[in-house]
Amino acid sequence: MPLATGKHFERLTIAADWLAVGVAASLPLSTSATGILLVIWLLVLVPTLDGKSLRRELKMPAGALPVVLVALGVLGMAWADVTWFERWKGLESFLKLLMIPLLLVQFRRSDRALCVFGAYLGACFVVLAVSSAFYIWPDTTFMWTNDVAVPVKNAATQSGEFVTCIFGLLYLAIDACERRRWREMSTFRWEISMFKPPTITSICFLASHSPSRSRLPALLTNCKAL
Repeated sequence: MPLATGKHFERLTIAADWLAVGVAASLPLSTSATGILLVIWLLVLVPTLDGKSLRRELKMPAGALPVVLVALGVLGMAWADVTWFERWKGLESFLKLLMIPLLLVQFRRSDRALCVFGAYLGACFVVLAVSSAFYIWPDTTFMWTNDVAVPVKNAATQSGEFVTCIFGLLYLAIDACERRRWREMSTFRWEISMFKPPTITSICFLASHSPSRSRLPALLTNCKAL
């Protein structure tokens, strides 16, 4: 049974949903803002969780796999020939996976999941617009970065964000097609066509050593099939 009940549960649930939207919107734009919002989101979400729902998600592959990967990461760091501080730093990227089961529990009972993706998509569109402007008109660059036409973070991260948007839109377009919602499918196809050219450009030219390049064949095949 969750710690919060009644009106407190309802208010915290709504607040946690919109905080998740804020986290998604901040991901492509600011690491600091993401960290702050993430902590607040956890503080608001935890009192609304119950053990039964969490156990149900952990019994499913989507909820169990992140925990298994974190456990393997902990085992791998246990015999690493470095200091404990360096081991902990290496484990930080694995710990982020533990958010997945919590998100599954949260949005299993909420209808705001699309708002989260929409916020992330909108933030990526802002990055895309600024990046395109910097690439086409280099004289308009008003911030210093290590990579050309990358307004925030780095080229590999930016490419990965754009790829995530396209694969997310592909899923929504296929789902709309299966449900015979043709207008929604057309909208998602238009959004995919908007993201595809700059994403391929970013992967091929701006992030030549990015892991996103390995996803390029699948990206082109799926977009063509749609």
